[in-house]
Amino acid sequence: MNTEQILKAEKHIKYAWIAGVVSTVTTFIFSLLGTYDDTIRFKYGVDVWSLLDVALIAGLAYGIYKKNRFSALTLFLYFLISKFIMYASSGQFSGGLITVIFLLIFFQGTIATFQLHKHLIATGEKVKKKKKNGFRFYSKIIGGFVVLTGIIGFVYFSSVSPEIEVIPGKQLNNTYKDFMHSEELIDENEVIQYWYSDAIIDFKDGFYFFTEKKVVVYNKQWEDPAVLMPLKSIVDIEFERDSTFWNDSRITLYLEDETIVFFPVSSEYDGDVKFYNRLYKLWTSIEK
Repeated sequence: MNTEQILKAEKHIKYAWIAGVVSTVTTFIFSLLGTYDDTIRFKYGVDVWSLLDVALIAGLAYGIYKKNRFSALTLFLYFLISKFIMYASSGQFSGGLITVIFLLIFFQGTIATFQLHKHLIATGEKVKKKKKNGFRFYSKIIGGFVVLTGIIGFVYFSSVSPEIEVIPGKQLNNTYKDFMHSEELIDENEVIQYWYSDAIIDFKDGFYFFTEKKVVVYNKQWEDPAVLMPLKSIVDIEFERDSTFWNDSRITLYLEDETIVFFPVSSEYDGDVKFYNRLYKLWTSIEK
């Protein structure tokens, strides 16, 4: 590499770690805002758990600053794969042009770190250690692979599994809406108020929602998967709150035919309270 190429490579590395810092700060701010604002949380897919992303991106950005080629490669792959998984699960390409620009910056930074490392080895400024690959070396390789696989797996699982909180109808994933329309759980003119699923992987294993007309409880394991209950058929509503992390609150509906139906509602971000209050308000406002 000549002087001009070296300066160009260092410039790309600088841009990459600066982009990493910008991504870290932006994610941190939106994580905090998303904790208190439903619109931001659902629109950008960030909440307090995104602070794990903040720590990871910050560490990798520092690695790029130190011209570590593996940090640069990891950040590029993490950014690329996470965006691809989110697009595959939601059908929406979040970030648009800014995401493309960041990917390009991280890619150029990755190439630059490898080029600079190769140049330093060739000029003798950095000595390539010649030693046998022992247990320690392979442990690091395996450990790094496990960590990266775990991170990618976490991103994938988070993107395909149902959210762990109550979701306002206007923020609901189109995949869920399309399924409910295909199963004729709602009419075209109905508006979903709040929705929740306690399923781990497939939302069809259990989800619960209500519109201005009815409450719907669904589980694909049942002989008749859907239970549709018009608000007019409800005699009473009981709300048992559980604010612990591991347990959900419960809403019990007492129907005119003396049937009792109950279902869980997450207390995350007080979603259970919002769910119950809105349901109770609609129920008490209808003509019996």
